[in-house]
Amino acid sequence: GIVGISKHREERMTAIANYLSSSDLDFVFLQEIWSQKDYKRIRSKTRNNLPHAHYFHSGVLGSGVCILSKSPIVDTGMLKYNLNGYAHKFYHGDWFGGKVVGLCKVNHRGLLINLYVTHLHAEYNRQRDIYLSHRICQAFEMSQYVKLTSETCDLAIVAGDFNTEPLDPPYNIILHNTCLEDAFVCQESNTVGGSSGTGDSLCVGATCGHPDNHYTSAYDKHTCPTGKRIDYVMFKVGRGVAANCKVCKNPRLKTTSGPPLSDHEPVEVVMRVTKSSQLASAGPNEGALSPSKSDVSTPAHLNALTRGQEQLMRSLDRLYMDRVFYIVSCCFMVCVLAATLPLELPEGFDWVLVVCRTVATLLLGFCLVMGLFWNAMEKSSLLEAQKSMRLLCRAYINMAGQCFAGDYSPEMIGEALLVPQGDQRV
Repeated sequence: GIVGISKHREERMTAIANYLSSSDLDFVFLQEIWSQKDYKRIRSKTRNNLPHAHYFHSGVLGSGVCILSKSPIVDTGMLKYNLNGYAHKFYHGDWFGGKVVGLCKVNHRGLLINLYVTHLHAEYNRQRDIYLSHRICQAFEMSQYVKLTSETCDLAIVAGDFNTEPLDPPYNIILHNTCLEDAFVCQESNTVGGSSGTGDSLCVGATCGHPDNHYTSAYDKHTCPTGKRIDYVMFKVGRGVAANCKVCKNPRLKTTSGPPLSDHEPVEVVMRVTKSSQLASAGPNEGALSPSKSDVSTPAHLNALTRGQEQLMRSLDRLYMDRVFYIVSCCFMVCVLAATLPLELPEGFDWVLVVCRTVATLLLGFCLVMGLFWNAMEKSSLLEAQKSMRLLCRAYINMAGQCFAGDYSPEMIGEALLVPQGDQRV
């Protein structure tokens, strides 16, 4: 919650701390903990059952994400996303939060476990989502970070507010590029426990915009009556380890006075993890030269990367037009300033010229910064993500060509590899 803005913040934070202190959870992944006072309140309440914790500091307000653990944290890491909204859109606030993916390595009951927590950029308008390309870049950067840092661990758990639904490109990039499993999808239980209320059978799995949530707006209830699933727990295992999700539930938690603990429903997962001595004792090279589909790629993986590239290409085209707009605006502001220099107004009306020149100067500075600097930085980040996706597609198709050629249609291969470079116009 944000100090001074979020409703019932102190009451809800106290309730969250009390709930966690009485729980038997092994790991807790929190987002939107913007106040250090709130973080310390939670820490003081959970020191007995969750004695180990790490908060990831980033940006102006802090990243807002932290991890609580029952077992010792032996190492930490953090990756700050290259794109995270715009500073001048201060009313959205994401840029000031400095979004990251945080990593904590823990030794838990003989297992080396990597814990990842993140909070991707919000989706403010689904019909005109100007931040979709930012979330795609964030999703790709996170998936690469998880993939490259989890190679030696027994179990990797990725959790957080992804601000993306299961059919959206960011979700599929995270899921397939990292070979993760969605706990909600693969759970053994046929029902999601802990839910009750309006349209419960239709709202199973909804973590945001639930119709029974006190903080769900009338607009959200109208546009998405059953809520959305945008908060996730995902996992994958290393060699010699097996894991399955027993149940993934969304307990409806409320404060003593009635309001829910958050505008998002929590995601609580129970997993069974076993380490097989037979697989663990296999030689280091055993099976290394016989790739499986998860080692190489799948059509779903290729499709996710291709859709991501297509969206980034559209964003690169938009950036080009934005740059033209800013340059033209700069020229216009220079003309306005030049035109007002010889002007003289009657005494008592001088302030009109002062105001006009001040506004024109401020707009000129803004357009210069956006057109020459911010536009270039955003272009570089989009190009890097797009070219990396294209490289992965090429590598995966070359590797899979010998093993799974029948899974890939010529159209899919063409879409994945013949995407324009994207840097010809910008």
